[in-house]
Amino acid sequence: MHVNLKQSEITIEVSMSYLALSVPRTEVEITDNPDAPKCAYNVYRGVAASDGTTEWNLLTPTPVSDLAYTDNAWPTQVAGEYLYGVSAVYNKVGESTKALSDNISRAVSTDVAVTAFVSPVKSVERQGAVTVTVTLANFGELPVEAVHVSLTLNGQESLSAVYSGTLNKGESADLTLGGIQLADGLNTLVATADAEGDEVAANNSLTFELPNFENISLSGYRWDAYGNAGFMEFGSNNPEGAVFRMEVTPNDALIIAGESVNGTFYGYTATWWGESREFVEIDPATWIVNRSVENTDDYVLDMAYDYSTDRMYCLATEYADVSLGIVNLSDGTIEPVGALNPVMRALACDLAGNLYSIDDNGRLYTIDPATAQATPVGSTGVQPVAYLQSMAFDHNTERLFWAHTNNAISGDLYELAPANGDATRLGTVMFQGNDPSEIVGLYSAYTAPAKSFAPVSTDPADGDELSGFSGVTITFPGNVTVNATVLAASTFTAPVPAWSVEGNGSAEVRVLPADESNLPFTVDFEPGATYTLTIPQGAFTKANGDYSEEITLTFISNVSGLESVYGDTGGQTRYYNLQGVETAAPVPGNIYIVRHPDGSVTKQLFR
Repeated sequence: MHVNLKQSEITIEVSMSYLALSVPRTEVEITDNPDAPKCAYNVYRGVAASDGTTEWNLLTPTPVSDLAYTDNAWPTQVAGEYLYGVSAVYNKVGESTKALSDNISRAVSTDVAVTAFVSPVKSVERQGAVTVTVTLANFGELPVEAVHVSLTLNGQESLSAVYSGTLNKGESADLTLGGIQLADGLNTLVATADAEGDEVAANNSLTFELPNFENISLSGYRWDAYGNAGFMEFGSNNPEGAVFRMEVTPNDALIIAGESVNGTFYGYTATWWGESREFVEIDPATWIVNRSVENTDDYVLDMAYDYSTDRMYCLATEYADVSLGIVNLSDGTIEPVGALNPVMRALACDLAGNLYSIDDNGRLYTIDPATAQATPVGSTGVQPVAYLQSMAFDHNTERLFWAHTNNAISGDLYELAPANGDATRLGTVMFQGNDPSEIVGLYSAYTAPAKSFAPVSTDPADGDELSGFSGVTITFPGNVTVNATVLAASTFTAPVPAWSVEGNGSAEVRVLPADESNLPFTVDFEPGATYTLTIPQGAFTKANGDYSEEITLTFISNVSGLESVYGDTGGQTRYYNLQGVETAAPVPGNIYIVRHPDGSVTKQLFR
């Protein structure tokens, strides 16, 4: 491994030399595997100490896989001699000895920079009046005095002050500029230092973007092949202040995609080198895996739950292709909807059931949940989009957030405008304040209000004619569980002491009239009568808390009551009302059943 420097921009390039293409002392050749994970590297900047040793500063909190790395902090280094070192990193094992660059000098006489904003700082709470204090540093060889510093807020010059002390080589000092009033939304503060004879303009100004929105509490899973993979919590106004809650690696695998639904986190896992492992169900209160199902078939990029249809959608991959799929939450199997064109990387769904997705080039689309047809909305202006992403709506406000990653960036948090794709950068999700984190399974806590649902069908149906009632089969749009207390309040025209249920926990249940011993029986209908069954609202519930509507069914007796009329073989004329009850003589104005002496039966209106 060799390290080359491009001194104009201090880009470290790594070139690899392979001395053999076979295993030493054997005839076994090394077979190239294009699917194997890329090597990863740590990059260090070194400076010679007074005792002759080198003091190394790690520049890559997370190892990088690209063969080029730019030291963006080079313009803010004190004049002196430096060198760079690069080591190969082995997953969870260690790293190699450093390969070293040649020495490089940073020689400048006068160089003053603004290096930090001391205040204001990011806060999850909205801010109003704040005091602005910045840090100045001298990176040149010569001492400097009388440094003028100006501040612009959202493009308008707001404050200025002069540092009147002396800054020697390598020294820094804080300077308070005064007070300003922050606006709602994103505030852009730019502090600029002006020192006489300054030779390096690139570090004179420092920009600080301070989100000042209503803060949204977000959570997500930190994907990291080198350790500390687990769940994090952070505010949308201050993602740098993320708190790492717990390392979670189910069966030594990493979560690659996930979504929270009514207090349960569902996700897919894979090894760090990309082999699918399981579909998991996790309790976000404890981060304990409550259930896991082996799933080695599906590699999923992102997930989104549609509360309007109770469906979980996902981006499922097959080689280079990505498809929209519907996830079965009981076992993690995926029902394909259709291929996505172009290839999509992130997925989110609002409460109305609108699906949104982002492609490789950072364009926002809406996705037809029935066909997977993609319709462009607009560009986010953020590209490229690579590796694992996550996008999610905060359903309490319907604001859309995206945790973006590519080969140079991890965990940049954006808020997107669903109407046109405009992206507002809110910051970077940091592990322990200094390590950018690739985030999957982005979500905000949300519990959907329970809603009612109607049965799909009943057998017998409302209005059917019956001779008796022995129960009703009800088909629901999903599995349901009986609430026995509510069901017990059901009413029927005829006395029914109790109600029993068959098929509890399924989508098809049968409600049966029962006696005092809870044994089913049949209610025989009276001739010409109607019977009404009323099952109260909430007698059946879904797992997500949704509840059944009140169910009212009316049945009509088809018992004629005329059996005794036709069975009468007497030789005289006899009269019966329409219920089959014999009467002594007909009353004018009424219809009667008449049995004649010859045995024939007629229906007559007597006047």
